[in-house]
Amino acid sequence: MSKDISPPVLLFDFDGTVSLGHGPVLAYARHIGEATGNHSIPHTAEHMLSTNDASLVHYRDGYDLVRSLAADCDVPEDSCQQAYMASRLNLADTGITAPEGLAEFLGSYPGRAVLATNSPETGLAEALKVLGLSNSFDAIYTSVGKPDGLTRILESDFPDSPIIAFGDIWDFDLAPVAARGGRTVLLETPFATPADANPTWRAQRVTDIFSELSSAF
Repeated sequence: MSKDISPPVLLFDFDGTVSLGHGPVLAYARHIGEATGNHSIPHTAEHMLSTNDASLVHYRDGYDLVRSLAADCDVPEDSCQQAYMASRLNLADTGITAPEGLAEFLGSYPGRAVLATNSPETGLAEALKVLGLSNSFDAIYTSVGKPDGLTRILESDFPDSPIIAFGDIWDFDLAPVAARGGRTVLLETPFATPADANPTWRAQRVTDIFSELSSAF
């Protein structure tokens, strides 16, 4: 029997991985502020994100930061969820950008590229168009429910496929892949990274590692 030498599946997270910029998080914070009158929430979030405040290391990502600020103001969780969904409606207009060269790399990649995000489908198609990535992915999974939801997708849809996963949150984006022997690229951010994170590679942007990955295929 011949050995499968097909290129690995490239598995990408969305927010903070292929979609860069604080715009979506700040839109979320503004919606909370407008709905509840707690305008300190967007102001504080914007200041902390724009200055790379040292305390960001205590949060998983920008959304976790905003949720924590809202909780400190006694904003109910359902109000946060409503604000989040409202913020995704105009996701494409929040100033997001894609890593330079990503679309070109994926356009020439001989294997499959997959997008898997905890975010809803709302606003995603328009955002991918703005990012120049509308035709870059062979499959797109939304509202995944990482990490457990990602594990289920890997087991059901990619049981025997070699995987290289890209993400900015180890526990959600990468740990399920590492647990099944896949390779991982952890994007470095000012936010929290667990001490037991053990990615194959670390990078500032997904495209920073492409030359090294090409030699590993």
